[in-house]
Amino acid sequence: KHLLRMPLLLLPWTPAVLLGALAGARAWRPRSGAVDLGNARALAWLGVLFLFFSAIPPKRDLYLLVAYPAAALLAPRWLLQAIRSGRFPPGVGWFGTGLFMALGVVLLLAGPIAAGLDPEALQGLEPAAIGWRGALAGGVLLTGALVSARSLARRAPLAWIRALLGTWAVGATLATALYCPLIDPLKSARELAQWLAQQPERPRRIPCLGVQPEGYRFYGGVPTTRDRDLAAALETEGKEFLALVRTREYETLDASLRARVRILRSARVGSRDVLVLGAADARQHDPEAGPPQR
Repeated sequence: KHLLRMPLLLLPWTPAVLLGALAGARAWRPRSGAVDLGNARALAWLGVLFLFFSAIPPKRDLYLLVAYPAAALLAPRWLLQAIRSGRFPPGVGWFGTGLFMALGVVLLLAGPIAAGLDPEALQGLEPAAIGWRGALAGGVLLTGALVSARSLARRAPLAWIRALLGTWAVGATLATALYCPLIDPLKSARELAQWLAQQPERPRRIPCLGVQPEGYRFYGGVPTTRDRDLAAALETEGKEFLALVRTREYETLDASLRARVRILRSARVGSRDVLVLGAADARQHDPEAGPPQR
């Protein structure tokens, strides 16, 4: 997983990091008497952490944050050495520039692209809201890419680095500031957690099956737990029973257990379809809570 995802997270500097890692590997066997262990040590730092976090069962991108400073040393060190020696490969420059050009064009066309998608895939987002945000962020990225392309055409790699850094910083910041407020409500457990906290049931624990419990505890103060034994929770809680279950997990439950619960609400939280379950003999769905929603 990390081998597939880390190169994407290192963009647009991935080629420079890889070439810097190659330089670090060569530094272990210097052909001359001058030994520069900077790249070698940075590569060892990156390699050991990468192997360790690839070997352990949990795979989360955040775990590898401690390895990224090594990548941040390898890339600029190699870039400056290549520029000073006159061996800067133009392909590395055109890779980053072309990436921002392509991304800028895609964002500029985000509105028409969104308008052609199935509304279900947009999860309630308006194509117009996507479009004007994409036009702003895409315009910045495309303009910066053109500036960096001009530097490459003039064979000014240092100017290209500055242009690409500025494009990356301003473009990524603008895209994040524009799109995160739009996407966060769709991925956050806040709305469902607050709805859950307002229900009349007061269970001592709310088992979560296929659902991450942390967000619901944080936003709603409800006692969600990682617990796969819904039958035991149902016996313990009785009419106070509540549970959060991912739809595909609910479909695998035993038929006798499903007969003892009812679906109080369905919601989409990020990529998960989540069902709120209650005891079948506890109550009917509360009309004031609105119809079950996706």
